Amino acid sequence: ISLGLVGSEMCIRDRDFIELLPLSVLGHQLRLRIFGFIGDERFFNELEQLIIDKNLEDSVLLSGPVSYQEIQKIATSSHIGLAYYLSESIMDQTISTASNKMFEYAALGLPVLTSPSNIGETTEVEIWQLPTPIEKNLIIDVISEVILDYSNLSKKAISDFEEKYNFENSFEQVSAFINTRINDKEK
Repeated sequence: ISLGLVGSEMCIRDRDFIELLPLSVLGHQLRLRIFGFIGDERFFNELEQLIIDKNLEDSVLLSGPVSYQEIQKIATSSHIGLAYYLSESIMDQTISTASNKMFEYAALGLPVLTSPSNIGETTEVEIWQLPTPIEKNLIIDVISEVILDYSNLSKKAISDFEEKYNFENSFEQVSAFINTRINDKEK
């Protein structure tokens, strides 16, 4: 099972997930794919060293920036998206700030493990959005549920993206409102 994480040193918890590995869930060895811009060379080197120290070279793929087109190819080869953010970041305070990763994963049919704080009290939680603290036993339980119901979660993520969480659908309402206001002013 491949976990995909797009991020930077400002919004990822790579070290936390690397510390969980090696990990097997329902007979599936977990692999972590981390890709995206990490501007702090020291942080990148620390992650590389942690991977080496834990003998995880076969379990963790750590790559730097990739083109936007490549991100989709890499993410598509993952089974689960990760959307975890640092607690001091605004990303932890509102789902709307963090939504791009979560909903880009949904568009690809990936269930998403996310920080519980990324899901606000008034936010509807979809079945493919899995607020899960980074604790080994909880991660194992949630990933087990994902494995057992993967097809349903994947299909639901795609349909929710197509029906609710894409720019085109959301913008139709905004466009109609703007056009109504323009027409009212012209009268």
